[in-house]
Amino acid sequence: MTKKQAKNTDQTKLIKPSMLSAACIVPPKSVWDQIQRIRSEHDKSYNRWMPHINLLYPFVPPNCFEDAVKSLESDLTFKQLRPFNVIMQNIQYKDDAKYLNVFPQEVEQTSTTIIKVQSTLQKCFPHCSHTGGSIFSPHLTLGQFEKEEISFHSRSIQEEWIPIEFLVTEIHFLSRKSTSDPFQITKVIKLPS
Repeated sequence: MTKKQAKNTDQTKLIKPSMLSAACIVPPKSVWDQIQRIRSEHDKSYNRWMPHINLLYPFVPPNCFEDAVKSLESDLTFKQLRPFNVIMQNIQYKDDAKYLNVFPQEVEQTSTTIIKVQSTLQKCFPHCSHTGGSIFSPHLTLGQFEKEEISFHSRSIQEEWIPIEFLVTEIHFLSRKSTSDPFQITKVIKLPS
């Protein structure tokens, strides 16, 4: 890495995170149908977010994505990550929560996991918080429900749910023009193979 690259990547660690960007895992469109059918009825963010697993949100501003990619790709931990399979089969919610989620699980025991991908990003961009200080719990949100109804909806969606399996090969940087606009994939970072 040149001195200029090192300076640029260090600067990305000082920039204030933006609500106009996110680092995510976006499942391939081939597995979206079931997810989107549920989200279109129950997720208030359906029109703003595509199906995704947030890794860091808020994230560095979109105009810093090039430097962020350089920072990530030069990180030694990132260089050790590999593509990995996940399966989404368990519909769950946390007590006292209104969000219904499907939780990804790694299919094989490999050295790369969603937790490791997220912790690598968190290390590279420590000023970007994933959850405001709580423990990272990878999930894909299906919808929001009243607390007294979430148990019923969780059971009924689980009964119809067909497990989704896919290979995670890349990280996606998303951006939008304003908080009311939908997110778009702006950068795709391939996991090393």
